[in-house]
Amino acid sequence: PSPVSRPPATSARRTPTGTAEVPQDALYRARELRARGDLAGARRAFARAGDGAGPTAEGAWLELARMELGCGDPRAAREALAEHDRRFGAASPLALEAAGLSLRAAREAGDRDAADRIAREIVRRWPDAAQATVARQWLAERGLGND
Repeated sequence: PSPVSRPPATSARRTPTGTAEVPQDALYRARELRARGDLAGARRAFARAGDGAGPTAEGAWLELARMELGCGDPRAAREALAEHDRRFGAASPLALEAAGLSLRAAREAGDRDAADRIAREIVRRWPDAAQATVARQWLAERGLGND
């Protein structure tokens, strides 16, 4: 869907103020706030959308990480990715996307050791993915191969 298209509502949660909030609504609001340039508000809304389980929550953490990378803040992106990993783990349906974002965040943070480790994991787990091509390039540039 487009960044501001509203998906159909499903189960509701309570916000800190006690009002019902549907996770998809929080995600929709996060996208709107991001588009308007209210990054602090978008961060809070992405975190609310990510509070819970399921594809909306999982996607919210990855969108937050992507936003943080776009803002030039790999540290904040890594925090969002760590929260994604804590909640969903390496077996999640979006694990490959999370790994690709983790590689980018580690590289942008200058954490070469983490980038090397993540790149090797991507090549090992998803050898035919586009992210594996990027990972192989990173490893080759570092003279590490992909073993």
